[in-house]
Amino acid sequence: MLRMFTDGAVTGNGTPKAVAGSGIIFTYEGRVIRKFNLYLPKKDYPPYQSNNTGELAGVVFGISQLSKPISIEVISDSSYVIDTMNLKRYENWERNGWYTSNLSRVSNKKYWEELIKYNRLHNVLWTHMKGHQFEREHAGENLADLDFDIRMNNIADELAVMAKKNIIVDECSDDYLDIMNSLEEFTATGDFSDKEGEMEW
Repeated sequence: MLRMFTDGAVTGNGTPKAVAGSGIIFTYEGRVIRKFNLYLPKKDYPPYQSNNTGELAGVVFGISQLSKPISIEVISDSSYVIDTMNLKRYENWERNGWYTSNLSRVSNKKYWEELIKYNRLHNVLWTHMKGHQFEREHAGENLADLDFDIRMNNIADELAVMAKKNIIVDECSDDYLDIMNSLEEFTATGDFSDKEGEMEW
């Protein structure tokens, strides 16, 4: 299965001067096949860029790169993203006209709408992991796998920090396209043609 690690970073969290960045890594069979990032410039109106914006935009931007519906695991240290998707909190938001249970507007609506759409197109496993860990912090028989995930999370964080400084990275392995084309297609519940259109980041 394709795996995607994401992370977000921000300077000036939630203020008019805030800029954010997202880091994304695709891995397949235990190796990196693509790493890239996304710059989110400051906005002239609220809601301003925030750490949550960086986290959420990274997941949306990463999944938007997929050219067909597939099975994918998304790994993030953002409870904001992972818990919302696993607990399907968005279903209540949709029913309530994009208001939360305490009658406040849902933040980052445009990103959530995109992510919900992609979640219905792909077979997504949403996995939360603790962020900012040092490798070999945990012992056990799955140490090698855990170390790999920690490394990927740390690199995604580095990519996000670079992105908020507008240092853009996009590196692919030589066989990246071959691997992506070979992935088994998932029978989607939505219309994959709906993914067309330019998202304003």
